[in-house]
Amino acid sequence: MNEEGFWKRVNKNGPIITTELGPCWIWTGSKNKKSGYGNGRFNGEWDYVHRFSWKLHYGSIPERMLVCHKCDNPPCIRPDHLFLGNPLINAEDRDKKLRGRRKYFTKEEQREANKNKCRRYYYKHHNKNRNEYMKAYMKQFYKKHRQEMIGKSLKRYYDKKQK
Repeated sequence: MNEEGFWKRVNKNGPIITTELGPCWIWTGSKNKKSGYGNGRFNGEWDYVHRFSWKLHYGSIPERMLVCHKCDNPPCIRPDHLFLGNPLINAEDRDKKLRGRRKYFTKEEQREANKNKCRRYYYKHHNKNRNEYMKAYMKQFYKKHRQEMIGKSLKRYYDKKQK
């Protein structure tokens, strides 16, 4: 896509997220369904449109740098809404603006996420499938909670008999 085709797919009357920044320029072309970022083929390579907008207005993007949004609006390509940052700066910006799922985790959700992360790590690095992992996990769980489980099942047994 050339520069003319690029500008045909931009709506400069987008929403005003913050009054200091002014209206967003919204990409009306194709978008990534999951993230909402606009994408296109520029000079024979697929790229996000906010990155192309940065290159158009400010020049090249240094290696390992991200083009981040001040407005937090993924389809926005307005150059003064964009800034360069590394992954750490982007994460700090996300946390400062209270975006992202991590800010809303309860302790239980965090524990469950950590368990799942550990399981994925275990599968990946120990070449074991889920069934082998669960067998080992249940064996450990049974050893740890055996007396508890026996007590509960006996209690249920006697409760049923009394009824």
